[in-house]
Amino acid sequence: MFYPLLRGVSQKGLAGKLNIDPSTLARLERDEGKPSCKLKEKFIEFFKKSRLCNERIEE
Repeated sequence: MFYPLLRGVSQKGLAGKLNIDPSTLARLERDEGKPSCKLKEKFIEFFKKSRLCNERIEE
């Protein structure tokens, strides 16, 4: 399910941008739950913007 490292984004960096705890991302990566609709929207917006701007996350 996970894309951050494919896009050059660390778990910590993405969590900061999405304003969520890094452990939430870790759980999703291990397939130990499903993201809420609100979190899905955050992912969509982040990746849409980062693709358009070729944004890299600084920690």
